[in-house]
Amino acid sequence: MSAHTSATLVKKIPPPAGGDGLVCVIFTFTGSASYDSGGSTLDLSGLFGNLVYHCQVSVGNDDKVCNWIPGSSYASATGKVRMDDVSGGAEASGNLSSTPGTCYGIAWGTDA
Repeated sequence: MSAHTSATLVKKIPPPAGGDGLVCVIFTFTGSASYDSGGSTLDLSGLFGNLVYHCQVSVGNDDKVCNWIPGSSYASATGKVRMDDVSGGAEASGNLSSTPGTCYGIAWGTDA
């Protein structure tokens, strides 16, 4: 199993006072050098505690569409990003470390 590069923090937005504890994180990452069919892992544990409930990701150009696949029990270290080609609709393959360039994401999870 290969992985996309670790997420690099752009901005972390804590919950409002008295809020529900969800943290919002804006981050960047680079595609996997050896993309796995079905999606490569994107470890977000460096940005969150244990859980990531939702993530929206996009690539730095127009030829790929990204989909977030939550990890087992929403674990922050085991979520995946699946990339599909816009033009043909097929899943991407091969080395995606430079083709899509920098990818962007926003995720919601917990710090605890």
